Amino acid sequence: MEPLDALTGWLRECPVERLAEVIRQRPWLLEYAPPRTPRELAQRIIGDLETEVLLLDAGLPEMEVLATAARLARDRDDRDDRGIGPSPYGLPFTPGTAQVPEHELLALFGGPHGPEGAAVTAILDGLRARLLVLPATPGVVALPSAIAGALSAPLHWEPALNQALTVAYNKAEVMTVAAALGVSATTRPDAQAGIVRLLSDPERVRALLAEAPPEAARMLTDVVRQEVVLGTYCFERRGGKYVFRAGGSGDADTDWLARRGLLVPVADERAQVPKEVADVVRGEAGPVRLTLRPPEVAAVPVAEARVVGEASAALTAAADRLEALLDAVDVRPAAIRKAGGLAIRETRRIAKQIGADEDETRLWIDLCASAGLLEVGPVDGVPHLMPAHAYKQWTTEQLVPVLHAWLRHGLVLSWWPDDGERPIALVEPDDALAPVLRTALLRTLAGLPDGTGLPPGGVSDDLLDAVAWHRPLCAETDDLPGQAAATLREAELLGVVAHGALTGVGRALLEPDPADERLAEAVTALLPRPLDRARFQTDLTAVVSGPPSAKLAALLNGAADRESRGGATVWRFSEASVRRALDGGTGADALLAALRKAADGGLPQALEYMVTDVGRRHGRVRVVRTGCCLRSDDEALLTEIAAHRDLRGLSPRRIAPTVLVSAAGVDETLAALRAAGYAPALEEATGTAVVERAPSHRAPKPRKPRRKALTPEDLAERVLKAR
Repeated sequence: MEPLDALTGWLRECPVERLAEVIRQRPWLLEYAPPRTPRELAQRIIGDLETEVLLLDAGLPEMEVLATAARLARDRDDRDDRGIGPSPYGLPFTPGTAQVPEHELLALFGGPHGPEGAAVTAILDGLRARLLVLPATPGVVALPSAIAGALSAPLHWEPALNQALTVAYNKAEVMTVAAALGVSATTRPDAQAGIVRLLSDPERVRALLAEAPPEAARMLTDVVRQEVVLGTYCFERRGGKYVFRAGGSGDADTDWLARRGLLVPVADERAQVPKEVADVVRGEAGPVRLTLRPPEVAAVPVAEARVVGEASAALTAAADRLEALLDAVDVRPAAIRKAGGLAIRETRRIAKQIGADEDETRLWIDLCASAGLLEVGPVDGVPHLMPAHAYKQWTTEQLVPVLHAWLRHGLVLSWWPDDGERPIALVEPDDALAPVLRTALLRTLAGLPDGTGLPPGGVSDDLLDAVAWHRPLCAETDDLPGQAAATLREAELLGVVAHGALTGVGRALLEPDPADERLAEAVTALLPRPLDRARFQTDLTAVVSGPPSAKLAALLNGAADRESRGGATVWRFSEASVRRALDGGTGADALLAALRKAADGGLPQALEYMVTDVGRRHGRVRVVRTGCCLRSDDEALLTEIAAHRDLRGLSPRRIAPTVLVSAAGVDETLAALRAAGYAPALEEATGTAVVERAPSHRAPKPRKPRRKALTPEDLAERVLKAR
């Protein structure tokens, strides 16, 4: 059965939840022409180039199995393309897939009963579950084209020997190679045919390598295994062809290989091993070995109590910083630059307000924005950063989305690539390897023995080697040591890592949990118990010796000004702060009752007197909210207007014999009066009549209807309905 048909059938039988998980791993399916049927979905899974992204979450053993299968398929296709004969596997070519028999793949690892046969089989089962290996005919391993292409393509293609000799050499060089190999011939065609026959015979190539200088044989093996081009001075170009350099290259081993056709020139000062010879060298290399265990990472003992204590302090400080940040932009939103990102002066202002340096402040800003706690909105037509519409007040439960935002963010936020440029917050994330690096680092720490952590002193080579084992594509990261160090520092600020060890929060962050219950429990376990009582002092301050509960913080924030944060939080009462609470609708008696209930030891007399005094004076002067005034010397007319049934929407109210106030604005009031049959005139505050002209109207630009975002579950249900 063709992989496309097999995958289509498999998708048709999938439960909605399983199919939704397949789609969730491939979010691009939701964005560009979502598939409508199981067959369309199968075609996309097989053919989408974006499928290569799934390799970001593959570990080294998985990559080794996939790469071996992809290269095995490449070698089969190469044989077909070179006219060597029919495929040795007897499998038809299917567009969009690379197929190899499973037993041939297992044979490269020493066979199904070899020391790694069971491991390879288990890895293949895991890859099939993620559709990195496709359903196909039993006994066949089929890879999507994007996966096969990403892992099978060598850095440089190995040239076929006959073609390489024809392109690179004139007759004299071909005869030189033939003589070195012991091929007897008097013409170039005979000599070249003899060279190709000899080097296409595995037994004769093995015999030739056995008599080669040891260093030459080692060099040849390294070039083949690493699939690289060798830099050498063996050859020089003359008239479009290459000749052996007079006097040699200075390296006798390279010259020995070149004069026997085991290296052929492919460009100036560049040579490669011919395909026929490379196949023999690969075959002699023995079974492919899986790297089933990560490299050992140096670790030192660390007491669990120290880890918990440091993580608790870090997470408590993070919660305090995040709350201070949201309060700061609530009072004064931060301006966004025209070029994008947050203005540096705004970052500095916020850093001063929350008591953190600029680097740490940028981290909190980006994480709050990614977690949906901050959004960009207009202030006087200019975009500013401010709390999200749904945000009410800070609670420690909001640490959970912040932690998820950090794990998934597409940048290492505290690492900046350009030393000559000032870093800014809210840069568009564009580094797909950043979340991969975080996961690899946390998994590496999770593998350390219990009761140990990384030694102090920065990122070590063995740590980076272990990171590359968990996620091999991390090796492509720019400045891997620098980004790894910055990632660990961010993890420490969030209580994910402490003393070089993974904390309970870090372990919960690595475990998939749709309800986030484990992560929320781990966060709660590290944070001190919120306090619901404060100590009120005679200097009109209230002190909470620990994190205040949300209810206590709301009460004190409403009636006092917060002066300090940290281990002990201090609020100061003043007449202005108490008046602010009364302006919010709280009566003086109700405020005193709430403060007494929250007081640990009672309220000082000075605070009670101040609240009572401000309450006595509050509201003695009343300010009436009005939209505009109506003035007329005809008192009877104003009486008629105030009583008119059609004008009740204006809520007209008489404040003087010749003055009415309207709750509506000027334009609405004028329109209502005219609709009721009156003929009002508009007047400036100076008493001058205003000449009204009809405004120019334009139809608003039509807005595209908003469609509900398609979810993986929605698409899964739609596809299965079409089966």
